[in-house]
Amino acid sequence: MDYKQYEPEVLKRVHKVDLELLEVLVNLCEKHDIPLFAVYGTILGAIRHKSFIPWDDDVDVGVMRKDYDRLISLVQEELSDKYTVVNSALDKNYICTVTHFEKKGTRFVTSYNLKLKREFGICIDIFPFDNVADDPKKAKRQARSAWIWGRLLWLSGRPQAAFPFEGAKATLSKIACYIIHYTLKILHIKSTWLYKNLVKTASKYNSEKTQYITCFDDQYALKHKYTVEDIFPLREVEFEHFKIKVPKQSEKILTLTYGDYMTLPPVEKRRNHCPSILDFGDGKGNIV
Repeated sequence: MDYKQYEPEVLKRVHKVDLELLEVLVNLCEKHDIPLFAVYGTILGAIRHKSFIPWDDDVDVGVMRKDYDRLISLVQEELSDKYTVVNSALDKNYICTVTHFEKKGTRFVTSYNLKLKREFGICIDIFPFDNVADDPKKAKRQARSAWIWGRLLWLSGRPQAAFPFEGAKATLSKIACYIIHYTLKILHIKSTWLYKNLVKTASKYNSEKTQYITCFDDQYALKHKYTVEDIFPLREVEFEHFKIKVPKQSEKILTLTYGDYMTLPPVEKRRNHCPSILDFGDGKGNIV
């Protein structure tokens, strides 16, 4: 994921739609007693800026798996006139592990998604949280298996992937991605089946009471694992013109994730999702 600076007015408009989506989803969850909480960069923005991270362009929220399916159904039942929710179980052409809550009529297409069969709208990301096995070996197997299913899901839709390294290792990895992609195509492996196995792995220990929870959509699932007491009970903090819920121990979580989280990173370490195609659905055309 690269960083590209937005024109200030464009980013302001993206944030406006993000806030609309967030407020609608928060209101739905409060109406139905679903504990929804900020995660990842949205916690950081809420605590450090009482808003978005200034250069960022999305919102990340989490929900426990036991509430996740109900939330998806409620969005479809009560909000489908203006909004849509999508994951790989609902759309075979959607090959991301994260669930999107999108505003209908908008387009937000990054360079990575240009060749996919499904277009993306301006959205916020919903991350389901599951129990982590208490046994360290089982936890590693759980995380590794979830990671593999997630990568296969990704490669079922495209032969490319990003790598944190260069040289011969990157070249071999790219070749492997092409082989895996076309093997999945030849064998007619469905993305919905791959996603089903990801969910099965992630939720394997949800019937047990375990010490930690995490989101297995994240490649750093075990690094970003938290105790239930770190998350609950949730607390409210200011975010723009309203309040959102964050984990009880947000400062602890931010320190574990980012270190000195109150210090702004240098420009070269900033990240966002600046799109190749951006359409606010107002009939004024695309911004590229």
